Amino acid sequence: MIDSADRRTAVAALTEAGREKLAAWITAHELRIDAVLAALGEKARDAIWQALPALFQLAESLGESAGDLPVD
Repeated sequence: MIDSADRRTAVAALTEAGREKLAAWITAHELRIDAVLAALGEKARDAIWQALPALFQLAESLGESAGDLPVD
């Protein structure tokens, strides 16, 4: 669907099948993450948990600066 206020943009929505596939992918991804974390030692898991806030800030900063990147 085209946005009538800005014809340069388009609006997309997931179908029910798309929502189901996304939910299945998220579940599978979470299970993989859990398995890998469980295989790590306690020190490594603690280091990851302590790093998460900084990694989240980094991801947010990268998202904000994405508009500054050249587009091919």
